[in-house]
Amino acid sequence: MTRRIALYLFIAVIAAVSVSAWAVTGEEAVDKLKSRLYSINTMRGTISITHSSGEIYTGAFKYMSGGKFYIQFSAPAGKVIATNGKKLWVYDKADNVCGVQDVDKSMSGGLAGYITGYLPMATPSGSSDTIIKLKSSTRNYRDVIIQVDSSFMPKKMTFRQDDGKGFTVTLSNVMINEPMAPGLFDFNIPANAQVVKNPLNVR
Repeated sequence: MTRRIALYLFIAVIAAVSVSAWAVTGEEAVDKLKSRLYSINTMRGTISITHSSGEIYTGAFKYMSGGKFYIQFSAPAGKVIATNGKKLWVYDKADNVCGVQDVDKSMSGGLAGYITGYLPMATPSGSSDTIIKLKSSTRNYRDVIIQVDSSFMPKKMTFRQDDGKGFTVTLSNVMINEPMAPGLFDFNIPANAQVVKNPLNVR
């Protein structure tokens, strides 16, 4: 095989891979993402949440299918967000206040359920990752951008309102399908904490 033929074959392979990546439609990308999410029973790792205001929250998270998750923030320390799929707890140690919210059953599907109803499009990111862009004229967050790896595991998610406000969630050091007990997602409210029930229902 001459050097020129080898070069042509290499270019042909690169072109084929590029065409394959660009051939993924938005609908196909969303289907692959949902399939990946539904295959996960448990997940844990590090989470970073960056708000459009500039605030950054980092911590460790645990997740279990059925809409259960527990986030223990290390910066700022003392904040916890947890849900067992029925109740949502938001605790701030600094204020010694815990909000307890009934979970909206329509959100029981987690991210996979939330992105239903958005108009999707997908573009390669220049690496093995894929960027899924979702748009809606009726949702609170009109634009959702999800970066997934080659297995369609989410790495970064950005949620934006019409005015540009929103937040970005980044996941790292993720481990999936390890044994976890459902009781891990029940938050024990400190005895001396002020409890505020269903604060998200207040208009």
